[in-house]
Amino acid sequence: MAFVRAVTFDGVSSERAAQMREEMSGAEPPEGLVATELVLLHDAGAETSLVLIFFDTEEDYAKGDEILEEMPSG
Repeated sequence: MAFVRAVTFDGVSSERAAQMREEMSGAEPPEGLVATELVLLHDAGAETSLVLIFFDTEEDYAKGDEILEEMPSG
């Protein structure tokens, strides 16, 4: 069974969504983050994005949640 953290963002233009994709694909994950997959979904019309972060275990999810909560939300 996988564990998934879902995060929504409002006010995301198509340009910002493309920038987010590039930042996530080209960067190393934060130290200690053991995600197995990351998916970015974007609704250009509504200017919203949904990011899904997958983890193998509940412990990995809990640690990932802790790390991600400390990151800037912008």
